[in-house]
Amino acid sequence: MPCLGTGQTEEIRPGRLGRRFSTSAEIAVTAGKTLYLSLFLASVFVSPTCENDPESPQAKREWSVIQALEAQNSAKPITRLELVKREEFHLACFPWKNRRIWVLLDSRASPYYKQMPLENFEITDQDFQQIKGTGWANATVIECLASHVERMKEGANLGRESGMRNGQEMRSYLNI
Repeated sequence: MPCLGTGQTEEIRPGRLGRRFSTSAEIAVTAGKTLYLSLFLASVFVSPTCENDPESPQAKREWSVIQALEAQNSAKPITRLELVKREEFHLACFPWKNRRIWVLLDSRASPYYKQMPLENFEITDQDFQQIKGTGWANATVIECLASHVERMKEGANLGRESGMRNGQEMRSYLNI
């Protein structure tokens, strides 16, 4: 093949690109390898971006951050809400029955609400408002935490509405 502008010819050597297949079996093997490689590359590049997969690398990473904080702080006493930033994640730690309840506020992978340990707990409205005010929590976390806000007991609510100040007034109001 002539090289442009030089008048010289270039010799084509047999190799992978210039090789011709001699049998249909070689064609099938090469096509199979190409298909396998294509599927492998697609799974590598598509799988980590599947944010709805609870087994995705992102979801596992988020769980590992919560687990690490729980392990490192399990013996430390807690009396009030703690907000923690670890790597690029924001977490809330709630006191509950002399334990710590960890909640990842800005999860980017399913499930979008991650909590450890998995048990029911209550938070104060003040803590809930503080978390909302940070802007760190995603909508799912806000919705879930709203269900954990402690609700006033029926009798206590009546007492506050009527201006009662002590247990005796409450008992007389409820006819106990």
